[in-house]
Amino acid sequence: MRSTFFFSPSFQSVTDAVLERTGVWTVKGKNTIVTVADTPGFADSAGRDFTAEIQDYIFDVSNRIGIDAFLLVCSFKTKIPVVENILKEFAALMKHMEPRDWRKHVILVFTKVDYKHRDLNETTDHKNFLVNQFSKQMKDMLGLEENLPVAFVSNQLPECGITKGRPCDCAPYKEYYFSKMYTLQAKIELCAKLGRWRAIRPPPPPPLPTKQPPPVPPPHAMHPTSHPPPPPHDPYYNAQAPPAHYNPLYVTQHR
Repeated sequence: MRSTFFFSPSFQSVTDAVLERTGVWTVKGKNTIVTVADTPGFADSAGRDFTAEIQDYIFDVSNRIGIDAFLLVCSFKTKIPVVENILKEFAALMKHMEPRDWRKHVILVFTKVDYKHRDLNETTDHKNFLVNQFSKQMKDMLGLEENLPVAFVSNQLPECGITKGRPCDCAPYKEYYFSKMYTLQAKIELCAKLGRWRAIRPPPPPPLPTKQPPPVPPPHAMHPTSHPPPPPHDPYYNAQAPPAHYNPLYVTQHR
């Protein structure tokens, strides 16, 4: 069974809670039981902040079953500064998570890389940039030893060209669609070989020092005219109280 954490960076709210599902993922005849969690997006359109809920869920699911991969999912057409900000936001969310090797389980996934756009020069050039240059930049930002893994998937299910007035292209369409899923599955498998990531809660902060009240001086120190306590174990001490006019500060001894 594989455990995959989809971190949705959508700027348009799709969900307001973490959704977890377990099912069978079939790619090229291979069935894999997976648990997938989908989260609310960054910069929620309603102005809500789900950071605490996402962090609590990561602690929970990583200790229940472990996490094979964190999938940061965004559209192929998302501007590069936005994608970079998504990675920075996720790194900030994971800032205090231990162990720190969670970085090795991150995969950047781009959607809407569809069959009909596969041969466009714009598509090919952008894919090459993301795989060769951008992933290297993100490697340096996250402190990875290797380039950040990048995967591309198609959102458009295979459909016969005959329905669009073209010759039947079902076979290459399906091959393209499932090859993308197979590549993503292979990258998740590589993360899984590192061992499932399990969060360790940081130790609680030390308690704040309590302010001690000042020591209370003995009564004779506060009132010099009062009779001081006897020295300990003094057999010659006369327990009789001195006369009222007695003032130890002004006694004159006569011989």
